[in-house]
Amino acid sequence: MKIQIHNHTSFKIDSYQQLLIQLFSQIKENNQMHLVFVTKEKIKQLNTFFRKKNFVTDVLSFPNEFSFNPNLKDDSLGDVFICFEQAQLQAQNLLHSLEREIAFLAVHGFLHLKGYQHNNEEELEKMIHLQEKILKKINLERKK
Repeated sequence: MKIQIHNHTSFKIDSYQQLLIQLFSQIKENNQMHLVFVTKEKIKQLNTFFRKKNFVTDVLSFPNEFSFNPNLKDDSLGDVFICFEQAQLQAQNLLHSLEREIAFLAVHGFLHLKGYQHNNEEELEKMIHLQEKILKKINLERKK
């Protein structure tokens, strides 16, 4: 699976970019997606406009048919937006690495692009299982 990563923040993301390329290269699909790091102001703006929820969130996914990118190819699943500042806060609160949090959010967004949801307990459990299975490929699964 190919990913294109865009940084719309002032944070340095080089090491996270390499991690995400490594992670998504483990997923054997002929698709691609765009991963965009944004500020908390931008993610709040997107969340308010598209979801009518006026607050900062960690990740938003927009499947190809709702994409912001007019140059997307047919093999693109869409766009995933990650709020870097929110990822930092969540990693700190959850007592795990920022690498794990960013990888988790990217995988979570990817699964939404693939059509997975978490509207009930059964869907949530399935999504958590898939997230952990993917994260385990680079040893970033949840530690017990």
